Amino acid sequence: MIADIWYGPAVLSQRPGDRVRIIHSGSNTILRTSSGELDLRRHICTVNFHVWHMNGRDIVAEVEESHPVRFFFPRELELFLEVSGFHLLRLGGFPDFEKEPDESTWNAMAVAVAC
Repeated sequence: MIADIWYGPAVLSQRPGDRVRIIHSGSNTILRTSSGELDLRRHICTVNFHVWHMNGRDIVAEVEESHPVRFFFPRELELFLEVSGFHLLRLGGFPDFEKEPDESTWNAMAVAVAC
């Protein structure tokens, strides 16, 4: 099994913040804002997106959505895998799998094998 996860120590160290992204293509512009909220008890970071598609000064479309993402810590991940009949072979950074995840590595990849 291969899974990508959010690495808990990095999420808690860096904390989610507010971000803005703008993409231009001719007269079209996509404006995306995002913000994150932490639920520490449940280990969930909810990312809230607000996206506008604009043509010149006109708003063509507007979308809002929320994405709750569970983040994991190494020992709990090992326990969850073990209870599910798997053994964790490696937890590495993503996309640089050779790198050990640390407080700067939000994205990690877990590789496990069925027992």
